[in-house]
Amino acid sequence: MENSTFKRDHLVGGLPKDKYAKAGDSLTGKFHELRALYQHVKAEPDTADMSAFSATHDRIQVEALSFGIPKQIFLSDWYAHYKFFWQAQTGWMDEQLHFRFWRDKMPLGFILCLVVIGVLTIAFIAICLASHAPFNNCWK
Repeated sequence: MENSTFKRDHLVGGLPKDKYAKAGDSLTGKFHELRALYQHVKAEPDTADMSAFSATHDRIQVEALSFGIPKQIFLSDWYAHYKFFWQAQTGWMDEQLHFRFWRDKMPLGFILCLVVIGVLTIAFIAICLASHAPFNNCWK
């Protein structure tokens, strides 16, 4: 019985919790490497040879892709959006990518939840108004 408790407490999505932590730490490291590479490239003149920088970028990208975990925890994409866009300093990326609030900074699942909640709220209000009953009688 203790063994099953241990497994339940130390597994997330069927994987050990430390595997997610290690992947996150590794990806954060690659993010910092990429930021440093961006600053180096930005400091170079427009006529500079970029082949060494391109090779470094390709290496960082291959390494970052190798850390990914396809089986994710419920709502982890929402948390990732929060961590990336609201806690990490992504201004250097925004210089080139021009992130938009609804398109890039908000998870699609969150937007869909807002839409569903909005539609249900409007439907509830419409039903209550159509029944000519005060709102406190709509629950009956």
